[in-house]
Amino acid sequence: GGASDHEAIVAGLARTGPVIVRAAAIMAGVFLAFATCALPALAMVGFALAVAVALDATLVRLALAPAILRLAGRWNWWPGG
Repeated sequence: GGASDHEAIVAGLARTGPVIVRAAAIMAGVFLAFATCALPALAMVGFALAVAVALDATLVRLALAPAILRLAGRWNWWPGG
């Protein structure tokens, strides 16, 4: 068959991790540019979105999701038989 759960998680992170980090860095940079706006509401939204994107990319996609996949084990593939 295919790779083990652990091998699949490692391979998936190796392939998608750099893309996720680069995309998040670009998005956070754009949102931080909004944070320099003179309008306080737009600056707050820009800062909040930059922080949210950074947390999503680092904590959720690169740490929490792989940990949940590892804990779930074979339950990740429950519809596949």
